[in-house]
Amino acid sequence: MTEYANFIGGEWVDAEGGETFETYNPAAPDEAVATYPESGVSETDAAVAAA
Repeated sequence: MTEYANFIGGEWVDAEGGETFETYNPAAPDEAVATYPESGVSETDAAVAAA
């Protein structure tokens, strides 16, 4: 399974809280495809500031 992170300010960073969520293949709902960080306000603020 592919694990993704946030790309903020030229660096790959995880969500501040460390939480993640999985996405699933719509053709095979039991098959997890990727994991993404559960980003929140602090990650959004950092991305906006970096832009």
